[in-house]
Amino acid sequence: NSFCTLLEERRMARSSDANAAMSAMGRAGATGEKEVTQKKYDEAAVAEKFKKLNEELAAKRDAAAKKEAKLAAVAVNAGDVTLVAEQLGLPAAEAKRKLQAHNGDAAKLFKAVVEGTA
Repeated sequence: NSFCTLLEERRMARSSDANAAMSAMGRAGATGEKEVTQKKYDEAAVAEKFKKLNEELAAKRDAAAKKEAKLAAVAVNAGDVTLVAEQLGLPAAEAKRKLQAHNGDAAKLFKAVVEGTA
């Protein structure tokens, strides 16, 4: 009888441990997934940050457009465009753009290509 009592006590202890483990799992979520917490944000601060980012993007776009307009205004010699296109194996439009970036100076462009800065 005492042996049966001892077995019954151990079975109950294991059952109690299993119930405690199941209960802990239930508190963490039935699937064992980590609990997700929702963060609260200051809506005004987030809106202000997005406004600032959009303004910065607009300023960068404007600067790029101004740079592009300035480059497009640089006059280049058609013979230089042909020379650069042939020597560098570029389409004429790309050769023209590279020349414009170097103020129409083919020698300056070739020097930059050799130095690896063009």
